[in-house]
Amino acid sequence: MNERFIPEAMSTGLIVSERLLKVLDSPNEGITYCLQFVIDEIDSYRTFHQNQYTQLMQEHAAKFNNRFVTFSTLMEFLDR
Repeated sequence: MNERFIPEAMSTGLIVSERLLKVLDSPNEGITYCLQFVIDEIDSYRTFHQNQYTQLMQEHAAKFNNRFVTFSTLMEFLDR
């Protein structure tokens, strides 16, 4: 993730920031990680998801076949 996936995603210029987190209370066995990307505009998200994300995930799946699971969740920052 740190050597290829994240740098390639960041190189698109569409992502403002990223965080790789270790989940402390995961109900799953083993270690669980969460990768968060922050993208400012919904159009940038759509562009990234339609163009770069699919290719990155295909490459990641080929390298780590059957050794990970993934899902995406779209969230919005709320003003407090």
